[in-house]
Amino acid sequence: MILVGALATGCSSSSSSVAGTYVSQAAKTNSLVLTSDGKFSLKEGSTDLGSGTYKVSNGKITLKLTSPSAAPEQSGTISGNTITEPSGIKWVKK
Repeated sequence: MILVGALATGCSSSSSSVAGTYVSQAAKTNSLVLTSDGKFSLKEGSTDLGSGTYKVSNGKITLKLTSPSAAPEQSGTISGNTITEPSGIKWVKK
């Protein structure tokens, strides 16, 4: 899924604890930045791939891409400093 198409709608109380920059272990130039206000941005190197909102609940993270265009929600799991896509690709917090 390479996190977008991307991985949610809105913010939850645990957004601040997951906020930070995550790096794809499959493509080290890809990064996902989660902010404490429930927003995210996705980059490949210095190129912006898109942004949107995310939600964390019960070990699940859901992302909804809103820019440059809307896309279906994508989900994965989050545990500690690692987000795992359904395909098994991991994103690790820097």
